Amino acid sequence: EKAYVSWLEKAAGAHPQALQPRMALARYQLAKGDKNKALAVAREAVNANPDNPAALDLLGTTQLALGDTTNALGSYRKLAERLPGQAAPLVKLANAQIVAKDLASARKTLQDALRIQPDFLGAQLVLAGVEIQGSRFDEALKLAKQVQQAYTPELRELSRKLGAVAGAQLVRERGGCQTSGFAAAYDAG
Repeated sequence: EKAYVSWLEKAAGAHPQALQPRMALARYQLAKGDKNKALAVAREAVNANPDNPAALDLLGTTQLALGDTTNALGSYRKLAERLPGQAAPLVKLANAQIVAKDLASARKTLQDALRIQPDFLGAQLVLAGVEIQGSRFDEALKLAKQVQQAYTPELRELSRKLGAVAGAQLVRERGGCQTSGFAAAYDAG
């Protein structure tokens, strides 16, 4: 383990522009719980490669792990700017917005991601969760049904459960029928 860290540190020192050793070192340090060292390495990676999306992603991930949502949001915004027309950076930004408890922005960001890539499962599932948190159960249910129709049996089951949660909340909010009746109707539909 020490030899691995030593090798990564030497590689990063010998090749300041090399991103891979810094990424591996920062991820290792995050996994070991040494978040401050990981942040220092991530900052070095961005300083050496300011326009590299992988370096910005690493910095945002590290900042988020430290609970520094403000700076993580900035890093993910820069990442999304560097990769226009791609949905994945927007989902990363939305996740940071969720951590920052800015569900309205997260919802908009996820909708933007889905306009770019309508079949992006990660964005669909995260948006469904945001919709549930925002008490927009009809929207969550619609997303769950879309996922259920489009994907493998395992993902359909996850979607069914997500739909059941949204449906149960909707029933509680509006009153009326039993949750088990809703689940049966949902399974049939």
